[in-house]
Amino acid sequence: MPDTTGFCIGDSTFVEIKQTLDKNSSTEWRAKSIGIIYNTKKIKVKSLNEKIYLKVSSGKNIFLDSTVVKVYSRPKLLLRDTTLCKGKQVPLDAK
Repeated sequence: MPDTTGFCIGDSTFVEIKQTLDKNSSTEWRAKSIGIIYNTKKIKVKSLNEKIYLKVSSGKNIFLDSTVVKVYSRPKLLLRDTTLCKGKQVPLDAK
């Protein structure tokens, strides 16, 4: 998992395990706001600003990982009426 996962207010994202897991593996996701979620490769995150912990057990092996989920304000687009000819470009500025 990445060290940090982020999305904008009002959106959601999935935090997931990209690696292939052994069919006998078990997963345990933990976070204050979601509690504990078992045996799924991904969880949907809607409104967190916290750390999510993951524990994967496979036989005698245990793998631990975590990611910080950050919720960001939406960028403000300052757009004005612009005429654009075919093949030309206009820069967009998000602040």
